[in-house]
Amino acid sequence: MNIIIEKNGFDVFLSNYIQSDYLELYKIANEEDILKSMNRDSFSIDDAIKFIIYARDMLEREKEFHLAIRNKENKLVGAIGLVINNDRSAEIGLWIGKEYRRRGYAHEAIELMLCFAFNKLNVNKVYALIDKENIASISLFEKEHFIKEEKDDKFVFYIENNKDNCNINIDF
Repeated sequence: MNIIIEKNGFDVFLSNYIQSDYLELYKIANEEDILKSMNRDSFSIDDAIKFIIYARDMLEREKEFHLAIRNKENKLVGAIGLVINNDRSAEIGLWIGKEYRRRGYAHEAIELMLCFAFNKLNVNKVYALIDKENIASISLFEKEHFIKEEKDDKFVFYIENNKDNCNINIDF
């Protein structure tokens, strides 16, 4: 199954991974802060290949949506995922490669994924679990109007369906 989620005027779009993404995925996933957010010490080329296979399999099953964040030049700049729960809530997570940060890519990727979740997948609530030390992600989700709650060593950010008129293009 192939998927493309885009919006006119945006600098990024979301799509399924292709096998040739493994080197860029490997490179970005091995950035220190991204490894830390994944609770990993390393991410091998084999891990990248297995992840792409897993992501494509979950997409076929429509249970988890792990998508590539691509810029206008079709270059992989990050990753975003949405895992749907039985109660129609979903957990979102993302990361952007260091050389692509501070360009609004994360904001656009979140907006695209929220529109997809609420309008195409009938999700009623999306949440993110963020470590309290991850200042950049905390700031991002606050700017996206997620509601913040404290839970143990993390913050839980959530937003309910508020994306009725997204005006996005979905090829799914």
